Amino acid sequence: MNLEKRKEILLIILNKILENSNKPIINNITDFVMEREDLIKNDKLMESNYEIIFEHYLKDISHYRRASAKNYIVILLKNMCKQAGFKLSKKMIDKGVTVENKRCRIKVTTYIIV
Repeated sequence: MNLEKRKEILLIILNKILENSNKPIINNITDFVMEREDLIKNDKLMESNYEIIFEHYLKDISHYRRASAKNYIVILLKNMCKQAGFKLSKKMIDKGVTVENKRCRIKVTTYIIV
């Protein structure tokens, strides 16, 4: 499989996810940053792109049990990044929120590609 084609497909998919989440598109794969809650909302978008994804990427063992895997989009993106020479990592970030008119901080999972 062509590594450059995989990178191109990955960038297209990432930009579709960002666009669907009303975030600015990127020109470089490693510029991708997204909170977990925003990412898992895009599972239908991934399903609609299976044909193009699996034309250029090998199906991982996890693909065959995707119905039982919660938030399969994370598993699929992690596998795509690995096959394209990248790594999908998660990072915990403090985020300020207001709950019942009180400010507090929570930790949110954010995905980045390195």
